[in-house]
Order: sequence, then C-alpha cells, then structure tokens
Amino acid sequence: KLTKKMYYAKLSDVVDRLNKKEYIKKMIMEITSALHYDVFSSNKALIERKNNALSDIFGL
Repeated sequence: KLTKKMYYAKLSDVVDRLNKKEYIKKMIMEITSALHYDVFSSNKALIERKNNALSDIFGL
C-alpha cells in the first residue's frame, strides 16, 4: 500500500542551514525601509494636496 507522507521544514531552519540569515535579515530591513519611505512620501503628498484643495474650496 502506498502511503503519502508530508514533510515540512521550518523556514528558519532552512535559512540557518544556508548560512544566509544575516543576508536575508539585511535585505528585509532594506525593503522595509524603502516601503516605509515610499508610504510616508506618498502620504505627505496626499496631505499637501488635501490642504491645497481645502484652501481652494474655502478661499483660504
């Protein structure tokens, strides 16, 4: 009788075995920093446009 066995590996174990932990951590930090910067910059532009729109509407 054929049986199916499922094998699972923890991602942290795989990363440790590949000796890439510091590299992956660095890449995640760089990506997170870039995303944070992009989101902040976009929100800043939206806030400025909203303020300009309110000024136009109310003649401020």
